[in-house]
Amino acid sequence: GIYGVQESLDLAKQRVGAEIKTYTIVSGRRLENQLVGKTLTQCEASSSALCYRKYSVGEDGVIAGGETIALTLKYININDSIIPVVWSDENDVIIKVESFRTNASSTVRWKDAIIKAPASAKNLCVNVQLEIEGYYHFNHVDSVNAAQLAKKKVIRVLSIGNSYSQDALAYVPFITRNLGIDVDLDIGILMQSSASLRMHWDNWLNETEAYTYNYKYSIYGQWYKFSEKKSIKQVLELHDWDIVLFQQGSAYAHLLNTYQPYLNQLINAIAAYVNYPIKFAFYAVQSKVVDSANGTCYTDAKIEERWQAIANNAKAMIDTTVCEFLIPVGTAIQNARTIAGIKALGSYAAHNNGIGWLTYEGVHLQEGLPCQIAAYTMVLSILGQYGLSPQINADGTIVDSTFEAGLSIPSPHGSPVGSDAANILIAQKCAIMAVKNPLVITDMNYIVNPT
Repeated sequence: GIYGVQESLDLAKQRVGAEIKTYTIVSGRRLENQLVGKTLTQCEASSSALCYRKYSVGEDGVIAGGETIALTLKYININDSIIPVVWSDENDVIIKVESFRTNASSTVRWKDAIIKAPASAKNLCVNVQLEIEGYYHFNHVDSVNAAQLAKKKVIRVLSIGNSYSQDALAYVPFITRNLGIDVDLDIGILMQSSASLRMHWDNWLNETEAYTYNYKYSIYGQWYKFSEKKSIKQVLELHDWDIVLFQQGSAYAHLLNTYQPYLNQLINAIAAYVNYPIKFAFYAVQSKVVDSANGTCYTDAKIEERWQAIANNAKAMIDTTVCEFLIPVGTAIQNARTIAGIKALGSYAAHNNGIGWLTYEGVHLQEGLPCQIAAYTMVLSILGQYGLSPQINADGTIVDSTFEAGLSIPSPHGSPVGSDAANILIAQKCAIMAVKNPLVITDMNYIVNPT
């Protein structure tokens, strides 16, 4: 299903036997707690109205039915950032709505709604009409964005990682939309600070709500933080994800014996939990440059040694698990570090004789060009899995404070640095060479300034 866009019955006829779900918010008004437990019976766009029309698809492709099924509001659970709302018929949960809010001028304003049907709702064509009077406000998807979404394939990517995932993925949706392709990337990030693969597996076993969850919809202009208390299973249930990304924590990424059996355990558990096809991928992080034991900067040789171990370990995960592709962010960063002017970027330079290594504090990538290099690598790697080879230089995004304003970038590190017209071309070339040669550092001086 496509959120906010109603599919035609002609399209539904082409999907005989498939799961058919479409949702249209006719108008979003308000929702009040007093409606809990009440049955909503009207289908017109009027107050206190919610229902769905149920269709069955025959083997001949003929759609029959269309009867009106009233829904009952099952529960509302309100906390600081999210309202889960569930309607059900007499048999099963049919529709889930989750809404989130931002503050503006000291007034709480509800921004958007996600509408989701569970996988158990098979062979349904659902036309939801929602207009419920009350206290909380839902906005509907505007017609221009809805039309754009209808034309594009949306690939949903979930990263199960830590703050490095936020660094690498924050700019990805904004870059993708500039490439002139009929694909958008919706990105979800489950982040637990400093988490390793072993910690993720422990969280899965114990269903621990250990994660901050951020999501970026391709049709909306900013990131949204849904919750700081999410479990992996809870987020798997929010969407039909196309790709799940894993990474190892930076403290362990250079140590091969820290990856297994946890990665295979996670893959097997997630594959068994969801009931749809999914790709798994592994993201090779950059080498940090600070020795945690004493706070000093590693030597150039030590940094390269750690990068090589990280890259080799990530490749081993591709070779020995069902992860289908490698995302060599660390290699792209290491490529960029071969150019002195780029290597100097980052606030860490103030503590390291003018060399920032593209980092904020010797660990995380600085906002601006460093995170942009990572994002280009992500975009090329992910889209490549769908036979797409976009002209990455079609993106001319200058990442500065003006660009980031209002985007709610997840946990940014410092102010943007280094992103200008000349440097973003270098960033794009660093990413291209990393994707081509993920286990080799490319001296970018010979590519950027050939002599």
